[in-house]
Amino acid sequence: LRVTASDRPANAQADALEAARISEPVTVDNTPPVLARLAGRAQGKTITLSGQVVDALSRIRAIQYSIDSDTEWFAVAAGDGITDSPRETFGFDIKDVKPGTHRIAVRAIDTLGNAGYAATTITVGD
Repeated sequence: LRVTASDRPANAQADALEAARISEPVTVDNTPPVLARLAGRAQGKTITLSGQVVDALSRIRAIQYSIDSDTEWFAVAAGDGITDSPRETFGFDIKDVKPGTHRIAVRAIDTLGNAGYAATTITVGD
């Protein structure tokens, strides 16, 4: 980016000053995190899910899941206990799930607010 400051409009031409600076390169991150290796299974009334999330340019800020919903999200802890790096693993249990087929979505959000999504369907037996 180049920034120029000038007082030419408010001064006589002989008294006017102008200066310009070029900034260091700026990286614009519009890319969402990518969820990979999403694996899930049901055992009794518990669904267990695990996976990995990677962001090419930013740190992961949050990992969340929803079950049979597009609006209600629940926090998931990173494998190391804190979401603070561009690559995180995760694993979690959803307990007391009713029998039937359920859609579990996982989203990861980076520090700039870009969100990536993945979903799977798991059936819980009677």
